Amino acid sequence: MDQRTQDILKILINDGSHHTFKDIARKLDVSVRTIARGMKAVYTFCESQQISVTHQRGVGISINLNPSQKSEISFLLETGNDKELYSPTDRIIILITELLTAKEPIKSYYFASILKVTPGTISRDLVEVKKWFKKSFLTLNINRGNGIWITGDTDEIQEAKVNLLLSNIDKKRFYYWSGDSEFWEIFDESLALYTRKRLSNLVNSYELLEVIRLIDEYDFGLKQKLVDAYYIRWIILITLTIERIRIQTEDPTQIQEMVSDNEVTFQYILDLMELIERRFNISIGERHVIDIYNNYVSSKVRDIQSVEQVDLNDKPMKITLSLIEAIQGDLDVQLVQDRDLVHRLNLHLKLLLMRKDMRINVKESIIDTIKSNYEYIFSVVKRHSINIFQGTNTLDDEEIAYITLHITAAIMNIKNKVQVVKAVVVCMSGMGTSKMLIERIKQKIKSVEIVDTIAFHEVNEFSLMNQGIDLIISTIYLETLLLPAVIIEPLLNIDDIKEINTQITLLKERKTGHIKLGFKDKSKKDNKEAELKSNNNTLFYFGLINQILNEFIFETDLIVNDIQGLIEYVSKLPTKSKQTQDKVLNELMKREAYGSTFIDEAGLLLLHCKAEQLTSLGMVRLDKPTELKVGGTFQEVRAALLMIVPEHADERLVDLFGAISKNIVLDSDLLFTMIGRPKEEILNKISNVFSQFIK
Repeated sequence: MDQRTQDILKILINDGSHHTFKDIARKLDVSVRTIARGMKAVYTFCESQQISVTHQRGVGISINLNPSQKSEISFLLETGNDKELYSPTDRIIILITELLTAKEPIKSYYFASILKVTPGTISRDLVEVKKWFKKSFLTLNINRGNGIWITGDTDEIQEAKVNLLLSNIDKKRFYYWSGDSEFWEIFDESLALYTRKRLSNLVNSYELLEVIRLIDEYDFGLKQKLVDAYYIRWIILITLTIERIRIQTEDPTQIQEMVSDNEVTFQYILDLMELIERRFNISIGERHVIDIYNNYVSSKVRDIQSVEQVDLNDKPMKITLSLIEAIQGDLDVQLVQDRDLVHRLNLHLKLLLMRKDMRINVKESIIDTIKSNYEYIFSVVKRHSINIFQGTNTLDDEEIAYITLHITAAIMNIKNKVQVVKAVVVCMSGMGTSKMLIERIKQKIKSVEIVDTIAFHEVNEFSLMNQGIDLIISTIYLETLLLPAVIIEPLLNIDDIKEINTQITLLKERKTGHIKLGFKDKSKKDNKEAELKSNNNTLFYFGLINQILNEFIFETDLIVNDIQGLIEYVSKLPTKSKQTQDKVLNELMKREAYGSTFIDEAGLLLLHCKAEQLTSLGMVRLDKPTELKVGGTFQEVRAALLMIVPEHADERLVDLFGAISKNIVLDSDLLFTMIGRPKEEILNKISNVFSQFIK
């Protein structure tokens, strides 16, 4: 809310009488037109707070407030807290999310402080919250001395979480969400940012994404088979069940008696649960299997024709997936996850097969244009198309050209996405001058998207990288390993702008470096230089990967009593040089003081730093899960992953280690292989991650 809107509101609130635009303009010493423009923001504010505005022709407008509302709004306007006002809908959702996740009673004044309202407003909101919980078969308890909490069956609490998430998710956004944006962004845009983030905290977004991917692998057509709302509900239920199993034990239940009426469907669910157990290293009890099964069989299914369009037994779909998988290997880009491409190419191939059966040829020729502009892609598509269509000579170049168009469009879409560089701004507290700095960056540098402002002590490269952050812009000195950091002045001078632009250019080159677009280049010299650079990169990666794998550290059965003992032990493993060991120890302890990266679902601690000319990757496992104080809180640590790069590391080395960090979050198989499998299996997994750099 700007100052003009605040001034108008203060006039209307003070005496509660009617005021004309002319009267308000005179009091504020501005034009009537200025007041008319400012009234739009006033109306929006009043609507969000459910405040009644009265219009009376010839008399003016007035705001109708009871004494409590008047006191509350006046206080907020005076203190400047109006920027954080929430609508009644936002407040109720926030209250519900807080209560659903609370482990102990919450005081009313806590709610009042985070929502910037009076305790009286909280009391009124709790009336609606109580109704909501009652519909969910839960009881809201309000005790003046003890606080506010909910009671009820654990199953009902989980069901309440599912319903709350489902009712506020933008279903279309969820349907197409693949982890390329923050999870909170898929919630209803009309909600406040804080509300959307609170909702997103109800479920582990990394595990949710992994469940989506696993189910896609298991049954590619399921997403199209189930109605969106039922598909989303089922996915969320499975994810919350995984989280619940980690902290609870199961009561055995007889399954066969309950599901004997539909053994085929139940076996479908059992097979899926077995995959989930392996992927997440859990044991799903029979009671949860029954719950997941019942939710599945009660889900609504789309019209049967739409299901058949994605039937994996359908010949065009088999060809589509085989063709995309083969092509993406040569083009070094992930295409099989592009649902739009799969759908479009599948429809195209259905028509292609129909034309061949009816001996109809494509009349409109685009072959010259395709070969001229996308020669490499065309050659890849042609080679794999002939193989997959079983060597038939009826698939002519015209048909291949149209397939090439679909593939090229998908690649261009990927390229356009990677042109966006996402950054966070780091300052000492995350407040103060950072707001002004962000505005200056937005004005001066158009090719960067500032995602968030964080305090110095909140910097966690591993977490930021897996949120899609490409760049850290900091006003204080900051050493980083996985993400590039630009250190700038708080007021952003010309040199700062140049340095940020340089990093953005480098990041864009790195992000698009592996995508072989196959466009016709204007210069043969450029082609040769690009080919030479690519060959040099490949040789560099071969040598570096070979060194990392050969020198991989693997230790087991370590016994330690505290985090310092673990770090002291680990710092001695990569080198025999006492000086370098001390350097590693100091750097790791310094990072621990900032706050270590810890993946709690696996008990994996990430230890990383820069040290002289040292390059090292290793895994150290404890003899048993041990409670250690990590970043100020006690965590059950099972193992530590060590990553060390030279102080002035080549960006390609940072890319390799960054790929490992990212895949640990995205691929639970890799995560749990690192935690519990033999060294040979770990090296195989790491080799698979590295393979993307040497294709």
